[in-house]
Order: sequence, then structure tokens, then C-alpha cells
Amino acid sequence: MVQLQISRIDNVTVIEAVGRLVSPAEAALQETLFDEIERGNANLVLDLSGVDFIDEAGLRALLKVYKRAREMAGSLRLAQPSQPVHAVLRDTGLASIFYTYATKSEAVGSY
Repeated sequence: MVQLQISRIDNVTVIEAVGRLVSPAEAALQETLFDEIERGNANLVLDLSGVDFIDEAGLRALLKVYKRAREMAGSLRLAQPSQPVHAVLRDTGLASIFYTYATKSEAVGSY
């Protein structure tokens, strides 16, 4: 299960995720972020410091959100992924797709 907390900093929507980003919990993340994008908030920062595990479904959700944000002239940027999440992103090659930042402040500032 994953818990989400959403806030706004300037023109950026910041989503803090805590827990395990696995099936079926990834659907809640995807739906929440799609809703933000549809409301015109397509500049997204996803703080992954509190996510201790991500599976294939979680990765697929991140890719879908990334694609949708780009279609709406925005972006999905990842902030401070935990060590397990960082390892999965690196090992799957997805680290080269996502802009990833060491801190939430850096990710927000990148917009």
C-alpha cells in the first residue's frame, strides 16, 4: 500500500509517496497523478524517499504518468528515491529516462 500527500510549490505539484509502490497500490498513484495533470498541473515532482519497494506495476505507472505529463507539456521528475527504488531504476535502465534529483528542492527548482 502507498500513501500519497500532495502539495503545490509555485507551478509544481509535489507528491510525497510512502510505502510500497506495488500492484494494486500503483493504480491509486497513477489515478491521482492523472487527475493532477488533467487539472492542468503537469509539472510533477514525485518524492520517493518514503517508498521502500517498487515492482513492475509501480514502474509501469511511473512510465504512464511520465508519458501523460509530457503529452500535456509537463514532466514527471523524481526526487530522492530510496536506495531500493534507486537500485531498481538503475537495474532496469529507467534511471536514464527520468530526471532524478537528490532533493525535493532541487527537483522543484529544475522547473
